[in-house]
Amino acid sequence: MLGDALPVTFREALIIVGVICVAFGMLARDAAGVNKGLGVALIVVGVMMIVAWPLGHMAHLW
Repeated sequence: MLGDALPVTFREALIIVGVICVAFGMLARDAAGVNKGLGVALIVVGVMMIVAWPLGHMAHLW
């Protein structure tokens, strides 16, 4: 199974990188009007990475 080959740190990295993406996305949205699209994109990517961990766990991928 794929989950057996993945280290535990990969699961934690999904959450850590997701939180970093959300934080930078919020900073980018507040910086200027031009960066709003980038900010929203970073927030969406960050949330998807955070959500990927429990979904992968429920699907028995890791």
